[in-house]
Amino acid sequence: MHHQEELHHQEELHHQEELHHQEELHHHQEELHHQEEELHHQELHHHQEELYPQELHHQEEMHPQELHHQEEMHPQELHHQEEMHPQELHHQEEMHPQELHHHQELHHHQSCTTRARTHEGHSP
Repeated sequence: MHHQEELHHQEELHHQEELHHQEELHHHQEELHHQEEELHHQELHHHQEELYPQELHHQEEMHPQELHHQEEMHPQELHHQEEMHPQELHHQEEMHPQELHHHQELHHHQSCTTRARTHEGHSP
């Protein structure tokens, strides 16, 4: 019985050693993975520093100008519409009665010609 207990104890010790060894390997893999991430991040950061600040700086230069350009243009466009719109409305007001009047003249002319035709038709 005592011998079996010793064997069982050795098995446990051996199993613990294996677990401990696996933990060390796992920990080492994590460290390597972490180093890879750091290296990758450094590379990315270096790459971004080369490319991005110029782009970002370029956007900073361009963007306020674009916004300022819109601010300058937009009121003019609105003011331009305000100037044009009443003229267009006034222009329609000027044209519209003439068109109606012109249409009435045509209608009057047509009724005259139809009267003349009926008059001619009735005449012997």
